Amino acid sequence: MIQARDFEQAHEELGAHAADGGRDGDYYKCCAKIAALEENYEYAIELYEQSIHAGGSGTQRFLVYADVIRLLYLAGRESDAQQFIDSALEDLERVVRRPVFTAQSLVNLSKFVIRLGLAELYVEILTTKWCWNPWQKKLKVAKQALSKHRETFTKLSALQANRGYTLGSLKSPSALRVGSVDVVVYWPMGYLSLLLRDFEGVYDLFNSILCYLEQKNVRFVLKNQYLLNRCPDLDGLKVLSWHTCGCVAGVRHLKESPFSGFFYFDRTGYSGWAAITALTDEQINATLTKISDLEAEDYFQALVTRFITARKSKYDQVGQVCVPLPIRYVFIPMQLLDDHVTKLTDWDIFHLISEVLRLLEGTDVSLVVKRHPKCSHWRVDALLAEMAAHPRVLLVDAPIHDLIESSSAVCTVNSGVGAEALLMCKPVFTASLTDYGFLAHDIRSVQSSPEFIALTEVEVDRVKYAKFMTYYCRDYLVDGADPVAIEQHVDLWLNAAC
Repeated sequence: MIQARDFEQAHEELGAHAADGGRDGDYYKCCAKIAALEENYEYAIELYEQSIHAGGSGTQRFLVYADVIRLLYLAGRESDAQQFIDSALEDLERVVRRPVFTAQSLVNLSKFVIRLGLAELYVEILTTKWCWNPWQKKLKVAKQALSKHRETFTKLSALQANRGYTLGSLKSPSALRVGSVDVVVYWPMGYLSLLLRDFEGVYDLFNSILCYLEQKNVRFVLKNQYLLNRCPDLDGLKVLSWHTCGCVAGVRHLKESPFSGFFYFDRTGYSGWAAITALTDEQINATLTKISDLEAEDYFQALVTRFITARKSKYDQVGQVCVPLPIRYVFIPMQLLDDHVTKLTDWDIFHLISEVLRLLEGTDVSLVVKRHPKCSHWRVDALLAEMAAHPRVLLVDAPIHDLIESSSAVCTVNSGVGAEALLMCKPVFTASLTDYGFLAHDIRSVQSSPEFIALTEVEVDRVKYAKFMTYYCRDYLVDGADPVAIEQHVDLWLNAAC
């Protein structure tokens, strides 16, 4: 219920839980999650602290430590956050010295260490600690995932050790003073999770950046990124920050892009916050004229082969089977309701679907909708149940590329699927600023059904598409597997005045 954001029903079930068994650690933890989702950060912190106390000496507290740290930062309590970090790390050091564990204790400890990004300690917990019940399912799954990526974790452990990223380095640091270091690199909170999820290119990206900084004798320090979407401001220092936005001198924002293996390396953020969105069409066109037609077509076709032909997308499409589709349809890939990029516009997915249905009235064009694979929101449940009865709406869970390929157009608020559709030369409509907006139509300015249908039927300019996507992927984004391109981006950043 909490994941589905049905807070009223969740509170009812929590009340019943409390009546039956009292207010235990799980009760307070669930209440804290609701308060955090409602952005009542101080109350959420209080509830998480009650959860920790109610849990006693068990290791369940390690499951909430990272959430408390994040909330303290969100509440603007930076000094309290660092004190809490120090206390949590001392607790972790004490507990890992125990000679014997339960399997669940090892799972709980490993989840906190994942959030800290400490590869060597993660390996130690899952491979060298003795436990009573090693056959426990969750522990076996964790060990199997680590075994699959053991080589990467071994390399990462050495990389972190050589650069001083250890449990001790996460404790209260002395103030970072201009002159003591030149660069701060924020290690993504949950970085190890990205590796365990086979997140393409992320290890190579960071490894190339750090190796190049060393090669140039740049003095840098690694810090853990406890908070996403909040731009760090370390006056006078160059900073690499993960999954953040904001225009601060010296800061560059890193984040995965709509294309697996490619990353943002941007001055102001990602998606609609990216610096590319501030460029006028004239400025982009001036850049595209420097790319020859042949050069663009070769690179564009390589992108098509890499992503479309290979059916590679951000989310795994394995197990999904395409279903019979309408002859003519517009495709809407749904987004998570709490996706941070939805803050860029006052249009949500409900408004978009309603508007597209209005624009399709009186036509022979249907609407195909795919739910986001990670969405379980009750409001989406209700919407889909309502649309299931609509004669011109088809709800599917089919591979994303098949749905794009057969469509007349793709409509999205500001999803990265819109960028994927550009590789198939489809008309794309958005309801927000996007970093690929140069090739997209703004559906908010479409007034009538005939105008909308006409835009879906216009033959796109393949040369224009090819040139922009070449500029976007090759020159603007950075390929995690291309160390030369990464070094070029690093050089531009280090030499920039802002």
